[in-house]
Amino acid sequence: MMKACSLLSLALLSVAPVFSQENPASQELIDKALFVSIDAKIVSQDRSANWSFRAVKITIPGKPVLVQIKGKNITLNLVFTPYQQENEKQVLLVAQGQIWLKEAGTGEAKYLTTLKSIPVVLGEKIRFYPLGMGDTETFTIQLEIEIIRYADFVSSQQEHAPENGTPDGASSDNTDK
Repeated sequence: MMKACSLLSLALLSVAPVFSQENPASQELIDKALFVSIDAKIVSQDRSANWSFRAVKITIPGKPVLVQIKGKNITLNLVFTPYQQENEKQVLLVAQGQIWLKEAGTGEAKYLTTLKSIPVVLGEKIRFYPLGMGDTETFTIQLEIEIIRYADFVSSQQEHAPENGTPDGASSDNTDK
């Protein structure tokens, strides 16, 4: 047992430098990484949100982000793939959706698909309606998607973090007086 733990520790120590930020290859991946935020809502005809869901993912250009949402009468399989444009401030978002709906009254099942290519400026929120707007008689599925560079996300989190890791007005002095 001790030998196995020693071997595992040795293996982890040998792999650690590959993933350090000092490694140019890993730094390049971090520089390319994208932070994807998806807020999903089911909105009824009276425009009230009956249900909401939030997914936050980190990816690199060309790697899909998968989101699956399951409800009592609905299942959504969503795939979002951002592709970096030559203009580094913009991505082409390929949005694919598969939706299974079960009608509450009749029990009839429907299968719908969608595929859209959407140019997105980094940091700009877009709305995507996998079923279209008003295609169903009772509700609309609305997705609000925002894509930013991962490095920008980390910077914004550091700007909002309290100084010295303590909340505003709190003291980090642990000495007894």
